[in-house]
Amino acid sequence: MDISLSDRFWSKVDNAGDLGRCWNWKTGLDGKGYGRFSIDGREYRAHRLVYSWFVDDAIDGWHVCHHCDNPRCVNPLHLFKGTHSDNMQDMWNKGRAPLQNEAVREKAIAGMQEHKRENPEWQNRRLSVEAICYIVSPESAHLGNPELGDRYGTLSRYIWDIRSGRKCKAIVRKYCPQFLPENEGE
Repeated sequence: MDISLSDRFWSKVDNAGDLGRCWNWKTGLDGKGYGRFSIDGREYRAHRLVYSWFVDDAIDGWHVCHHCDNPRCVNPLHLFKGTHSDNMQDMWNKGRAPLQNEAVREKAIAGMQEHKRENPEWQNRRLSVEAICYIVSPESAHLGNPELGDRYGTLSRYIWDIRSGRKCKAIVRKYCPQFLPENEGE
């Protein structure tokens, strides 16, 4: 018996036909609680499929966000297309940003203050041009971001940002363009 894609999809949704409430995905969820659905061996987030089927199929490069803040919901009336910034602004407007929670904010501030007291050399640390060129060079490829972060007294996230071209790109372009990915040195 061949079950249609539509029947297979909607059999995994608890919707009871009520347009005002969430239509919750009943089966497999990813690590963030979003419904997963497989088509021809490729896995998709269920809410993104619903949005592309019923609202707007031009979602590549866009977030499909939930007005209801329920990641299991696939009700197209609860979904909207937006940028990452739109999604973060929506989270902030609804009071769901982690640092809006006073206890979380106080703990984060206390942790940063303690870190500054214990590691004063990390404050206002600037990397030299030589350090930045070494970080992006093949010579340092065997070293992990945490190891380089420790070596230069900065965060491993900052090392990742440099290696991925998110930070210090102008310095790399000017002083060590041989380490830029092809097409970027021009």
